[in-house]
Amino acid sequence: MNELFTGVLVFLVTVIVTSLWNFYIKGYLVKKGEFEQIVEDQGKILDHLEASTLVAETVKDNINRQFLSNEKLWDVKKDAYDNIWKNVLELEDLVLERLKVTEMYFEAFCNHGGWTGPSDYMPDEEVEKFYKFAEEDIERQQAEFKKYKSEKYLMEQKKAELQFKEKIERLVTNLKYSSIYMSQDIIKIINFLDSAHKEQFKDKSFTYENSEEGVLDEREWFEHVIYEYEGFICSGQLILATVLES
Repeated sequence: MNELFTGVLVFLVTVIVTSLWNFYIKGYLVKKGEFEQIVEDQGKILDHLEASTLVAETVKDNINRQFLSNEKLWDVKKDAYDNIWKNVLELEDLVLERLKVTEMYFEAFCNHGGWTGPSDYMPDEEVEKFYKFAEEDIERQQAEFKKYKSEKYLMEQKKAELQFKEKIERLVTNLKYSSIYMSQDIIKIINFLDSAHKEQFKDKSFTYENSEEGVLDEREWFEHVIYEYEGFICSGQLILATVLES
């Protein structure tokens, strides 16, 4: 009886121990392993997040630096283009003034005040009136032009031209230094401005040398000068269009 009891007891203990062991192996240890895996995965996730955050901050910092760099670059370009725009407009004003004076001189002294002559079918008494009116109008135009030959006017124009030439020289020098930051069109703009201050304010009065050593008469010479001024103003407008597109 005792042996039977002992055997049953041993069997029960064995079953209980086996069940507990299976529970430990299949349950607790598995759960522990899963937990440890979760902890390990969380560590990897945190490391990944930290690395991602570092990358994000680096990218953000680079973007900020690039933005500031682009902003400073735009400031440089804006200053340059503002100066170009302002100086081209000022140059245009000076050339327009010269064109106006040259056209007035041409009309009064080279083009007979715009009077082309009487009609072939005009009666003699009308022809006399025509010439009288023409002579009076030509005299009026020539008298009006005298103000552009006054010492005061000539000094004011000379002063304005000298000041402008100095500004253009400084602008061209600055543009050459900053051309690396500008569009390729800046070379065309530099050449235009460089040519302007060297060519546009030369003496264009009618002289033997200016008229290609006597090849052109006074009328032809001033027609040529007017054509040059008009062409230069058109070129200035194209430069302003280039600035707008840059």
